[in-house]
This record gives sequence, structure tokens and C-alpha cells, in this order.
Amino acid sequence: TAAAGTLLSIRKGAGPTLVKELWEVGSSLAKSLEALGGAVGSKNMAVLAGQVLDRVKHFDRVSCGNRSAARRRLLTSLTQIRDAAKELEKVISSQKEKEKEDADADEGDGDSADDFDDFDGEELEPEELVVMEGVALAVSALEDVLKEGSSACAASASAASSSAAVLGVSELEGIVSSASAAQKAIDGIVAHGLGGMDVKACTECLGELRTASKDFACCAGFAVQAQQKLSEAIDQVEAALKLVPTD
Repeated sequence: TAAAGTLLSIRKGAGPTLVKELWEVGSSLAKSLEALGGAVGSKNMAVLAGQVLDRVKHFDRVSCGNRSAARRRLLTSLTQIRDAAKELEKVISSQKEKEKEDADADEGDGDSADDFDDFDGEELEPEELVVMEGVALAVSALEDVLKEGSSACAASASAASSSAAVLGVSELEGIVSSASAAQKAIDGIVAHGLGGMDVKACTECLGELRTASKDFACCAGFAVQAQQKLSEAIDQVEAALKLVPTD
């Protein structure tokens, strides 16, 4: 009852992002409590009690305002974007290392490139490599956009800084929504671009990324330079995709 009362009091004036967080935290706590209540006296009671304690810890850290909820959601998207960046960096660096080894073999004792076939199971064609390098640039620019978004959430309306735009809650909600869409688009491009590039699917995901990037621009003065870099990277990927053979 006390937990429900706390969530209801926080919900007053809550925006979509905070409402979603409250629902997720409240529902997971309620489900774990219900499971514990049904397991009284059983062998699973200790395990379920631990799950309840874990949910209580999440409840204890619930956001208390719209800005903190928006910042938490942006940081989650940022973490996922960085995971994609690491995957891209690994594949691209492995591909370039393999190309260097192939070149050294050609100039050396004449070993064929077949000797290195097991180097990486996600080998890219040259045109595909150009695409993924462009995607890596887009990911880097998107990281900068989300970092500025996080800073904007922390900035107060009365204490603007030169490094962080001061935005209203409605603008922050828009950034959160666009960030989520952009992160999903990046995940789609990476998934369809590695291990055999699906040009059509990558192009569709790129269109979703472009739409999300344009939505960022609706917030005047927000991450202008990072948005420009993101737009240029998207153009670069689009041009590179048109050069990938589809036969």
C-alpha cells in the first residue's frame, strides 16, 4: 500500500517517460510480491523473496521527476548505442587486419588469401565495409547527441550553461522518443549489415534513423554540431549502400 501510494504521488504531473518507468517498476514489484505470496511454505520461497528484494531496490531508485526519468532513459539508449559501436569497431578492425595480412601474403611468400579464411566469420565485401564505416560515424555522432541530451536533462531552467541546452519537459520527451527510435534503427542496420548485408533492410532502417535525426532538430539550439555530423554520416551511408552489389 505504501509503495502504491508513493508511485501515485510521483505520477501526478508525470510525462510519458516517467509514467512508463513507474508502470514498469510498480508492475514488476507487484508481480514478484504476488509470486512470493503464493509460494509461502514452499521450497521456492527463499528465491522469490530474493526477487522481491531486488524489485524493492529498483523501487528505491525510481525517478522522482520528469527530467530524471528522461535522463535515465537516454542513458539506457546511450549504453545500447555504445554496445553497437563496440561491435562495429571489432568487425571493422578485424576486416582491415585481414586485408593487411592478405596484402602482406601477396607481397611475401605467395600464400593465398584462403589461408586466412577462418580469421573472421563476418567478413565484409569492400563496398559493405564502406557502409559499416559510415554507420560507425553515425553511431559516434548519435552518441554525442544523446550525451548532450543527458546534460540537458540535468540542467535547470534557472542555471543554463554554455555546454548544455536548457530544454522544457516536452522537448526532453521528444528527444527521448527520438533517441529510442534512433537506437532501434542502428541496431537494425548492424543486424542486417553484418554476416551478409541485406541492402533493402539496411536502407529501411537508415530511413528510420534519418527520421529520428530530423526529430532531434525540432529542439532549437540542441546538439547542433552533433546533429550536423549525424546528418552527414547518414548521407554517407545512403550513398555507400547504393554501391553495394545486390545480385
